[in-house]
This record gives sequence, structure tokens and C-alpha cells, in this order.
Amino acid sequence: MVRTKTRPRTLEERYPNGVPQFNLGPALEIQPCNRTFTDHAGKQAVMSWESTRPNLALPPLPCWVFYMVHPLDPSDFDGHAFYTKLEDDQCYGVGGGRFRYEFFFLPGATAEECHAHYVAEVKSRGTIWDQIAKVKRAMELKGQEGGQQEIQDSSPNEDAAGNGRLPGLRFEEEDHDFVYRNFFFMYADANLDCSGPEGQTREMYIVQFDPVPQHPDEIGRFNPMEHPFYLERTEARGEKGEPSGGLIAWMEEMFAALWVKEADDATENAEKLGWKSW
Repeated sequence: MVRTKTRPRTLEERYPNGVPQFNLGPALEIQPCNRTFTDHAGKQAVMSWESTRPNLALPPLPCWVFYMVHPLDPSDFDGHAFYTKLEDDQCYGVGGGRFRYEFFFLPGATAEECHAHYVAEVKSRGTIWDQIAKVKRAMELKGQEGGQQEIQDSSPNEDAAGNGRLPGLRFEEEDHDFVYRNFFFMYADANLDCSGPEGQTREMYIVQFDPVPQHPDEIGRFNPMEHPFYLERTEARGEKGEPSGGLIAWMEEMFAALWVKEADDATENAEKLGWKSW
């Protein structure tokens, strides 16, 4: 068989009636969401994330919790600006599109005091696993003929703006993938700008708690069971142009964790169900 070569057709030859117009719709615009709410103690707190669906604006279930222990007025606090500068505009993937950030303001608090607040907040609001289970039940009902898509919850825990239930916090009871089951972050610096080289010097800590018992053969010089709290000072991230480090790298290690995947899937399914709050 002999193949004959043909020249490429021009646009005019391919579309004699004119090139068709394709309407791709408006570009998705990322909207920063900063929501003020009241914690279990009646104090003002801030929840921040990003959304391309402002009419729904459902807070993502995966979350990072920061305790701001330097004196600070929460009414002037912009959580979106804070975590954007934490990433230094590098888009590491720990920002408010996939994760929500929660900020509690406890001036002068110790790690132990922040831990007590965290545990009390979990008791008041529940955990992300409560919402994950709720979404799974709703998805099962959706697949049944005539089933309702949203499950009513009798919990009175609503945010200060009346925007529905607050999402739960991360809390693990059985997680043997890490030395400590649970964690939060403490920010103790008066300067909230973590961008640039100077931002690397800001005072911040990773606080881990609820140690996991280790096999005797796995215990080295550090036995987590002897340290119910592990406080580690860290930098914001690595240097530009190099692999990420500091707090950002610690967050990135969580990407493959089960709680992130389950919470991420639940958020996506809740949006498909049209939920506007948890």
C-alpha cells in the first residue's frame, strides 16, 4: 500500500462557515473566606479557607489549628493573609483550598493550656469523623429511591453568624502511623508576616500529644511515653528554590494520612449534595 502525503488543511478549509465559538464559562475565581465564630469558652475565634463556590462556601474538613499566644485582637486578624504569607506565595498545597485554618487566641498560654482548650473544644464540637460518617450516610441514602440527601443533626453547636454547625476538629484515638496521635500549632510572635527571609525567624511551635506506645525494640533514646507533650520550635518553611522545610514540610507529610483523605472526600461529597454547612 502506498501512502500519499497531503498538506495540512487551513482553518478556512476545515471550517468553511467560520471557526466555531466555544463558551468555556467564566474563569473560576478563588474567594478567601474568613469566618468569625465563638469557641466553647465564649471567646472569639477565626476560621479561614478558600472557595471557588462562594454561594456554598462550605469549610473544608481537613484542618490546621493554630493557637495565637501573643496578645492580638482577633477582630483585626486576617487568617487568609496569615497562611498565604506562611506559604510565601509558593503554593505548597497546605493552604485554604484543601484545608481550613482555625485560629484560637489565648495570650500567654502554655502548651498545656492550649491542649486543655483543644480537648474542651473537641468535646463541644465533635471531631471531623462525625461529619465524615454523616456524609457517608447521606451518600448511601442518596442512592436509595426517595431517600433524603441531608441528615438532620440535633446538635445546637452553631457558629456566631448562624451559618450552621461548626465542623469538627481533628482528633485521633487509634493512629499507629505516627509517634503522637494528635497535634496543633502555637504562634508566639508579635509579627504575623511570615513571608520572605525575615519570616523564617518568627517564633512558632509544633505541639504533639497523645503518644503512641512503642514496641520495646523500636524505642531509642527518645521514649514518647515519657513525654505526653512534645514541643518543637520550627521555621515557617525551607529556603526558596530548595525543597520545603520547617512547618510547611511537616504539614506536607500529612498529605497521605488517612484523616486527610477521608476528610477531603467527605468535603467533596458534601458539596455535591449541595450542603451549605456541616
